[in-house]
Amino acid sequence: MYKVLLQLDEDGINKDSNYNLKDIYNEIDNFYKKPGCYLLNKTNDRYFYTIDNFEEAPARLGVPSLKIRKMPWFKYMKEFWLIHKSPYNSNMLIYEDMINIGEFREEPITDGV
Repeated sequence: MYKVLLQLDEDGINKDSNYNLKDIYNEIDNFYKKPGCYLLNKTNDRYFYTIDNFEEAPARLGVPSLKIRKMPWFKYMKEFWLIHKSPYNSNMLIYEDMINIGEFREEPITDGV
């Protein structure tokens, strides 16, 4: 399964009169809904989006993610990862950094999201 994890600096956004936190979350939700993705889970201020079609997941999650990177409020993104199983080790997940493109980390698969 492919997933996107994102977390905004909500305190920073609330202090900036140019942005409304609710509007940003609605915009993010609309970016992912358009290609058929959905909110899988919300844990505190961490949001997980996914899509059921595994073959199309990289593109359908990737395109909205690239659009989000261009938004003026992107500077308030604390975490932004494209997450998927490692093709080399079925017990590991790869977290591709969408803030610092080209960086990634691997973590063991747990029962959580």
